[in-house]
Amino acid sequence: MPSANQRIGEYLLDRLIARGAFGEVWLARHHVWVDQFAAIKIPTDPQYIRNLQEEGSAIHSLAHPGIVRALNFDPYADPPYLVMEYIPGTSLRPLIESRNLSITDAVAVLRQILSALQHAHAHGILHRDLKPENILIHEDAAKIGLSAPGMVKLTDFGLGKAAVSAQSIEMSIAADASAAAELVGTQSYMAPELFAGREGDARADLYSCGVILFEMLTGEKPAGTDLPSALNPRTPKAVDELFRRSYARLDKRFSSAADFLAALDAHLGSHAPPPLPRHGPHHAPPQVPPNRGSARVPAPGPASAGQFAAPPGHPMGYSPPFRAYSAPPRAPSSSGRAVMSLVCSLLSLPMFCMGPLFGPIAVCLGFSAIAKMNRTGNKDGRALAITGMVIGLIGTVFGTMVTFAMIMR
Repeated sequence: MPSANQRIGEYLLDRLIARGAFGEVWLARHHVWVDQFAAIKIPTDPQYIRNLQEEGSAIHSLAHPGIVRALNFDPYADPPYLVMEYIPGTSLRPLIESRNLSITDAVAVLRQILSALQHAHAHGILHRDLKPENILIHEDAAKIGLSAPGMVKLTDFGLGKAAVSAQSIEMSIAADASAAAELVGTQSYMAPELFAGREGDARADLYSCGVILFEMLTGEKPAGTDLPSALNPRTPKAVDELFRRSYARLDKRFSSAADFLAALDAHLGSHAPPPLPRHGPHHAPPQVPPNRGSARVPAPGPASAGQFAAPPGHPMGYSPPFRAYSAPPRAPSSSGRAVMSLVCSLLSLPMFCMGPLFGPIAVCLGFSAIAKMNRTGNKDGRALAITGMVIGLIGTVFGTMVTFAMIMR
């Protein structure tokens, strides 16, 4: 088993940052240039070693600013290893969970993902495990913006598949190779044809892009026929259409990443979004709504094979000035309506002349609160609502009588 300070090629292992069923990922330093870091994938299962021999060569052919580079590869060493570019920053997952992506940010991330996939597909490589954990966001995105080249990178193509020959096994779950039947990736992001055990093509990755786009816009995974605008009303109809054509049956889906990019440019323009603003004396940091808490990106949990933990001097929890999505204002809760009903009813008693005004309001609010409690099953405040209705009714009756008497006098 690999251990700290062990020499792997030109690197010394520093610490373990991810472990899967069939392999591990280590943070390593160059044995001479100690400020040069790399992430090294080391298989620990014989089946995965055979896969790595075929996949390593394919991954090495992927030279694109949006794909984590393979720096070195030796399937015959003891242990076999694949040295990959180290990306300081975080994965896309914390940004989704903290709702720190605006619509412009989400489109910028999607454009970079599609550009990287277009390059990989042109070389016959499918990812097949595309998910937020395998999309890395460079820490410099906080300064120069998500649309800058190299700020969004895809990793873990080792779990993908060379369309011509390579065999693949998912590292994140322990399963027999024959039983896995070429099913890789996380179920929530898998195209239906892959989940059914059929051979997939480049369109399977585009289905995953649709799921990720929905998550970036809403913070939730898609369900049924919901469009992003159903959960985030600020989503343009053009973005809804892009999602609909990616999160679709195979014959209705975009035919390629290039087709997806062309539709993105046609609907939203071919110009990349402007860089995110720097903080300075004339540019105050954006205000985060109180119910969102701190704007700091939360530190990721246990690292997956696609998350490279930062070494000393490389903060994972940087604070990018992404604009937080805040939900539209909601109507008062049932408990709130009950309290308002009681307040209005009490206002109707000390001055009966106001009873005809405040009394009916109290009755209506109380009735509305009880109706909402019946729909939601929440019984909190039922007594307040009933009390408000009764007092409001009394205030209405007596207030009407007093008002009528004053008029007749």
